[in-house]
This record gives sequence, C-alpha cells and structure tokens, in this order.
Amino acid sequence: MNIVREYPSTIKEIIAKKGVVSVQGDRGVGKTKFCKELLISASQNKIKTAYIDAEIARGIIEAPGTVSLAIIDKEITTLRDLKRKDWSFIGALNPIGHGINLIYSVQKMINKAKSESCEIIVIDTCGFIDYKDVVIFKQNELEILSPNFIVAIQRSHEIEFLICPFLRRSDVVCCLLEAKGLSSYSKEIEEANLKADFTTKLLGMETHIIPISQVSFTNTWLYNGRELKWQYKNAVSKILGSEVFHAEVACKTLFIFSRADIDEKKKTQISEILKSDQIVIQNPDIFHSLYIGLEDELGNLLGLGIIENILFDKKQIVIKSNILTVSPVKNIKFGFISLPTI
Repeated sequence: MNIVREYPSTIKEIIAKKGVVSVQGDRGVGKTKFCKELLISASQNKIKTAYIDAEIARGIIEAPGTVSLAIIDKEITTLRDLKRKDWSFIGALNPIGHGINLIYSVQKMINKAKSESCEIIVIDTCGFIDYKDVVIFKQNELEILSPNFIVAIQRSHEIEFLICPFLRRSDVVCCLLEAKGLSSYSKEIEEANLKADFTTKLLGMETHIIPISQVSFTNTWLYNGRELKWQYKNAVSKILGSEVFHAEVACKTLFIFSRADIDEKKKTQISEILKSDQIVIQNPDIFHSLYIGLEDELGNLLGLGIIENILFDKKQIVIKSNILTVSPVKNIKFGFISLPTI
C-alpha cells in the first residue's frame, strides 16, 4: 500500500480543500498531535474550524467517557485551552458495546459544527483498535460519518485495514502516515492520568436528591420495566429469606434487588409463582458510584456525576454532580464505569 504522505503535505491539502477529517490510529501514535498541528495551521489561515474530541478513553476538552466539540475561530497554540461548545455522554472508556452511541454522538457534533459554518471539522477518534470487531466498527463508523479525509496513522501495518475500502472512492482522500513522537506509558501512569482527568473535570461535586418521578433512565433496565406488585414482592422476600428492595420485569427477565443468594430451589419457587424463567438477583449497591450523564428533556447533556444511592422506599436517587441545580434534569443516562474515589 503505497500512499504514505508527509505530515506537512497532508495538512496543506486539507487546508486547501477543507471538509470533515477523521483522524484514525491506535492509542499513542500521535493522533491528537496531528490534530493540534492541523488546527493551528487552520487557525493561522483564519479558517473557522471545529475539533471533535472522540477519544473517550482520555478527554481533552471534557472528562473521559464523553464526546466534546470545540469551535475555533481565532489563532490557537494548544488544545487544552479549548472551550466546549457541545457534548454527549458515552459513559465508557472504549467502544466495545457502545459503538452506536459513539457514532451517533460524533454525528451530532458534526451537525452542530456545520450549523456553526465551520469549514474544517477534525475528528480525534477513539484509538481502541485491538479487539475482535474493530474492523466492522471502524469501517461502519467511516461509512456513516462520511468524512472527506481519512488520515490513518500507524506504527507498522495495524491501521491499513481502515482505508482499504475507500481507496477507489473519488469522494474520500485517504492519507496513511507513519507515527512519530510515540507516547508510551505504563499501566500505572495511564491509570494515574485517567484519575487526574476525572478529578479535574468533576471538581466541585455536590449531593443532590432527585425524585424518580422527575426523570427517566437510559442505558439501564432499572425503572424501564413493569414493577412487581407489593404482594408478589413480599412473597419473593419470604422465599429468599431477605428483603427485596425493588423488583421489576423487563425484556422477559425478572430483576430483583436483594442481598440474598439464590439457589436453584429458590429460583424454581419464584419461577412457579411469577411464571418467569429468567431471574436475575442484583445487589442494591450495584449502582453506587456509577458514572452518569444528566440530560434535559431534549437529550442535551447538562452535566456529569455519580450515583451515591438509590432510595427505593422513597423513590429517590441520590447523586453527586457539579451542576448547580437538578431541576432541568429529565433523563439520567447510566454509564458503565464506577468512580468510587472521585
């Protein structure tokens, strides 16, 4: 595959033609560094540009686990000073199982950037490429987002698969760059940096109590099913020999919040009463310290936080967040990581 170009010539061509740029590559190959060089050059040429931070494992503009947009209409020297224009909550640090949400969020940021008349839109993509279905996810991502430029950066030959389907397309410019200035961190340093990023972005969190009746929940089965009537809940409590804090049927599965251990005999007894073969027992502490996004009635992200407690008896959820008031919050989007030390 002989389409390797130099960094300056690639940036020069993007500046001349403009459009949506998807920067692809593994973690630590220099994607963000390339984005920085491109954005600085665009700002020096007085081109209104958008930067989409979709590297959810890190977070340049906002906390990890989010996709963020910044608009650049004046000369810049660093990305750390960029201010968020819009953002979306993913709640995970890699795309496995969250690809649809990630692609949708990036597309939402592209649409916002276009509405702001940005001539160049630069996507700093998620660099998690070492998993089984990465080829399908990445190629679908590019098909859906339809960038004008695909800039693939690699150490050896690990990213060439991305651009193969697009080489004969006249509407896409494919650039393959050799990585330079590689970043290499130990697992301990990566974890320390991640904790520092979360701590910085989630400063000033205060405790808020939200009535369950005020909000809906997404990315979870909780309070999306049919709640079990109290008579049945009491019957299940007797079988388990332990309090049932909450129970509901969703997706043909009975979810039960209890600290009890369930054996086959108890499971059979519950199944006979409730006519359900799919039974899941969850500890009521399972959601404690879970990372969450707080959205308004239109699905716009208002802020981030963590769950402190769910008061099932009072039908309340206790959260910590850095937003000033929870009155506009109409949906709580559950994440997939816990932040007990934040």
